[in-house]
Amino acid sequence: MIEALAPLFIGDFSSYRDTLVLHDDPRPSVPLRELLSAEGLPALLVRFGEAHAGGDRRALLSQWSKHYFVRLIPPVVAAALVLNRRLPLGLDDIEVVLDREHLPQAFKLRDAGEPFAPGNPFERFTHLQHDHLAP
Repeated sequence: MIEALAPLFIGDFSSYRDTLVLHDDPRPSVPLRELLSAEGLPALLVRFGEAHAGGDRRALLSQWSKHYFVRLIPPVVAAALVLNRRLPLGLDDIEVVLDREHLPQAFKLRDAGEPFAPGNPFERFTHLQHDHLAP
């Protein structure tokens, strides 16, 4: 867990306690850029698809993406809204910890981010939208 984010991970949100971590987390991980590369993504879908025999590749990618966003977006949005903190979300700033089913379990960040209180409300989530949601 990233100590600066600890106030977020209480009560119903405690399941996200180990979702955003730093690079010293001992769990194996894959750099996001490598995971999304021309070689990495097809290999990931093959491994993920082993549990879904005959699954359409588009459906597999849709299901995998859903899990990715459910793990990433809530703690990032909470950090931005509640703590006024901007986290490093660039492709080269994140490694993904995959579980046994090859689904995203956690994200290793380059650092704990920095305080950020933008004047424009749309600016608050520009990094999330640009680095993870834009086509």
